[in-house]
Amino acid sequence: MKRNPRKDSTFEFERKRNKPERYDRNLTENVFKAIPKIDKIRVTREEKHHKNRSLLESSIGFIEEKDATFIQLSGLAFLLL
Repeated sequence: MKRNPRKDSTFEFERKRNKPERYDRNLTENVFKAIPKIDKIRVTREEKHHKNRSLLESSIGFIEEKDATFIQLSGLAFLLL
């Protein structure tokens, strides 16, 4: 599933707010309970992003290496035929 990183809900805690929220003990307790779960989700998404980027880079490198050998072989094609 595609996600827009600028609209990721896990970054909601890190955003600065101009208006302070009214103190609520239950809300604060729930937020403190949720922070580890949200942090875990954020870290997993970040790791998945890095993994996908490294796979993409390795596949691009593989294609470039394959093309380079093809170019070298095409220069010798007249000798092989």
